[in-house]
Amino acid sequence: MQDHHHSIPSGLGHSQGRQKTDRLANTRRRRWLQGAAAAVGLQWLPIWAQDKGGEVKPPRMGRNLPTDRPLREMQIHKLKDIGLEVWVENQPPWEAQTVQHNGRPVFTVRSPENYHPPTAMTFASWPEHKVSQEQLKNVAHSALRHASQNFGLTQGQARAMAIRPQQHGVFSGYEAEFVGKLQGMAADVRIFFALQADHPPVVMTVYTLKGKMENLRDVIHRSWDNVSYLN
Repeated sequence: MQDHHHSIPSGLGHSQGRQKTDRLANTRRRRWLQGAAAAVGLQWLPIWAQDKGGEVKPPRMGRNLPTDRPLREMQIHKLKDIGLEVWVENQPPWEAQTVQHNGRPVFTVRSPENYHPPTAMTFASWPEHKVSQEQLKNVAHSALRHASQNFGLTQGQARAMAIRPQQHGVFSGYEAEFVGKLQGMAADVRIFFALQADHPPVVMTVYTLKGKMENLRDVIHRSWDNVSYLN
């Protein structure tokens, strides 16, 4: 009687194991990003600040990029509910949607499943409120310190957090970067509170795994430097 054996090509078992591990890791990353998006919330905004919809334009090449770097195709989202035009990565395409949080629209963007490091961004504005240039510093500092506590910092850590003047494209404001915690995992977080003269305030947030924010320098530059008001 002839014995029948099923041979497995060398390395196949290890490859399948790695694929399963990668799928599990991607699932965990997706859950982390989904949970992190909810963690942004709006409860940390100043007291005074306390419809899904948008037109998606065909992708086009990014502007406001250094001339020594190749142009990249970007998604262009015209978001009437938050009054902004937001540029999103399209090579590969990032997931983007407007969600309602406590009755207010927040535009959320997530990196694709196999992208490393896993990254999420949020964009929100407050068209019913006006902040003068004279008020901007105090309002921004208050908002950023409240925001950091929503990402796990204590009041003492929030008070000691460095806040710096910053500009992204047409927006001038203040920015903070710190290590927070989301879904039990340490995360690099950057929050930008800003406005353009005679326009409502805008908040942009990006978060990723601890120690990986520097990897996103160009991603942030391509998106945040091209955000603009619709009117």
